Amino acid sequence: MLLLGVQFQIIGGIIAALATPESGATGRGLSAEDRNGLHLGLMHIVGALACVATTAYFCRIRRGPPIAEYLAIRWPGWRAMILWGAAAAAVPLIRTEGLRLLGYVVEPDYWRNVLETAGHPALLLFGVVIAAPLMEETVFRGFLYAGLAPTRLGHLGAVVVTTALWLLPHVQYDEAELCVLAASGLLLGIVRWRTGSTVAAFLVHGVMNAVEMSSVMRAVWS
Repeated sequence: MLLLGVQFQIIGGIIAALATPESGATGRGLSAEDRNGLHLGLMHIVGALACVATTAYFCRIRRGPPIAEYLAIRWPGWRAMILWGAAAAAVPLIRTEGLRLLGYVVEPDYWRNVLETAGHPALLLFGVVIAAPLMEETVFRGFLYAGLAPTRLGHLGAVVVTTALWLLPHVQYDEAELCVLAASGLLLGIVRWRTGSTVAAFLVHGVMNAVEMSSVMRAVWS
C-alpha cells in the first residue's frame, strides 16, 4: 500500500505541477495561456490544495507514525531558520545574476502582462510564494523524501532523487535554467535533510520565491 501511495504521489505531484506552470525569473518557456496572472495564481492554489489533500490521505491509510511525524512537520528552530533563510535569500540573486551573465534577462513585457492580469497582485504572490512551495515541499521533500531516506539510498540519495523528480515539471526550460533550478532543488533537499523539517524546506522555498518575485516586480515597475 505504501508503494502504491508513493507511485500515486509521484504521478499526482508531477501532474499537478505540470498543470501549475512555474514562473521562472526570465519569463521564458510558458505558453500564451500561462501569461494570465489570475490563472497562474489560482492554479498554484488549486494544485496546493489537491497535493496536500492527496498526501494527507495516503499518510492516513498507511501504517506507521502520525502524519505530522512522517512528513516532518516540525519547527526547526530560529537559529537554523535564520541561517538557511539568509542562504535562501541569496540564491535568487545569484541565480538571476548568473542567468544575466549567460544572456538571460527578465522579460518586462511578459511579467507586466502577468501582473496586470492577476486581478490583484496579492493573489498571484500568495500562489507563487505560499501555495507553490506548500504543494512542492509537501510532495517532494515531505512524502517522497520520508519514503526514500530510510532505504538504501539514504538521505543524500533521497535529496538527489527528489530533486530529479522535482525537475520533471520544469522541462520546458533550457539547459542553463534547468541547471540553476537543480541547484535550488538540491539546496531545498539539503535543508530538509540537515534540519529534519519539511517546514524549513517550505519556508526556505517561500523566501526564494519571494525574493525572486520582488526582483521581477522591481524590473517591471522601475
